[in-house]
Amino acid sequence: MPMARAQTFQPGYLVRAAGDTVRGELENAYWQDAPATIRFRNQGQTALQTLSTRSLQAFGLSGVRHWRTQYLTYDAAAESNPSYLQTDAPRTRFVTDTLVTEVLVQGPITLLAAFRGTTPHYFLLRDGQKPLELVDRRYQYTGPDGRRYLSRVNDYREQLRGFLPTCPEVAPRISRLPYDEKAIIRLVQQYNTTCLGQTIAATPNTGDKPKGQNRVRLDWGVQAGAAYTSTTAKDGKTADNQYASVTGPQQYEVLPLEKRYLSDAKLEQGLRPVVGIYADVLFPGRRLALHTDASFRKMQDYQQEFATGKAGYPTKTYRLSGSQTNLQIGIRALRPLPTGQFLAGLGLAMSFNALKENESAYPGATDLTYNGTPLRRSVQLDYPHEQVGLYAEIGYRWQRLTALLSWRYQEGLLDDRTAIESVVVEKSTNALSLYRTREYNLRSHLAVFSLGFRLNKNTD
Repeated sequence: MPMARAQTFQPGYLVRAAGDTVRGELENAYWQDAPATIRFRNQGQTALQTLSTRSLQAFGLSGVRHWRTQYLTYDAAAESNPSYLQTDAPRTRFVTDTLVTEVLVQGPITLLAAFRGTTPHYFLLRDGQKPLELVDRRYQYTGPDGRRYLSRVNDYREQLRGFLPTCPEVAPRISRLPYDEKAIIRLVQQYNTTCLGQTIAATPNTGDKPKGQNRVRLDWGVQAGAAYTSTTAKDGKTADNQYASVTGPQQYEVLPLEKRYLSDAKLEQGLRPVVGIYADVLFPGRRLALHTDASFRKMQDYQQEFATGKAGYPTKTYRLSGSQTNLQIGIRALRPLPTGQFLAGLGLAMSFNALKENESAYPGATDLTYNGTPLRRSVQLDYPHEQVGLYAEIGYRWQRLTALLSWRYQEGLLDDRTAIESVVVEKSTNALSLYRTREYNLRSHLAVFSLGFRLNKNTD
């Protein structure tokens, strides 16, 4: 089984309320909105601290993303998602509070963001001026005719013209500016560099942001380990096989012939090596992944001789050997540990069986007939080509390596057409009309321990 990548600890810093800066490693949980708490460990130490972000002046991932607490006034009633609008709700509700904001641009004009996971609020800061809030507002109200209407208010272009001193190089861009986070970031960056003659500090939106941290990412690699398999044949129903036409007023009776040789038989039980490949589609935030893998193993050979209790064919021997290809697809949950990551998953499992040897024989048989009529036995088991079931897994990941323990349960239908369990005969003539074979429910349990190695580069 493979591995997937979740949160990691990366070089970071925090600025305490007293103003002192502490450097170390910060857990990167790939936040969309500002986190309420962070996990941090001092440089050279392993002990983790869980800290409230509101108790800090600032924190960040060095050279990647930065946050700071800021005392701001904002419109708490602003809502841009139509699904959450309340009819005839108050249009504004200004609140002044300390917010944990992400620094999108640092410079003479600083751009901050809050509530990015719901209705984003953007704040422009400049020395000597009150902060400017940009937020998209939508309203749902009842008209004079009793019907509900939607309206939108967002005069961000006029707000920017009033906040930013006139600059001929940038002014034309404001008239065409879409209300989009990346567009606003580029505008503020250009204003700082072109109009104010200063460069901005590196922020996640100026090229230092890891490309994959807020995007879907594909991980893939190889895996190897050992699988302990227990496959048992459990009694199922009988299968009728017509020998001659059953018609007319005749009376029939069922006569037992052969016993159920494979009832509760362990067709496979033992430890075998397994190799394979895997792929994980990691979703933004790196807490969930869509997982799939394919593995291959050689099945354990099965050979068993049974006593039949029949003089004409005293013993019967079964022989099976082959290989199995396993496919899995499911969901993985990923959580950080002080060192490395914990993962757990579940999903659908499928196996495809390819038998190299499938033989049923009666050594030393002298009579394979009933009352002089030859019995039409198959020489091979009708072994299932596919088995379907479920799997569950837990594991530990460290850098490129993952140790994984998984359990898989699968079922399939096995029809033993090589053994005739009973015959149906016409009472008066003892003529053979039907013969019955036995179907079994093939139940497989697999416990797999494996090591996975990620081959692709960590693009986060």
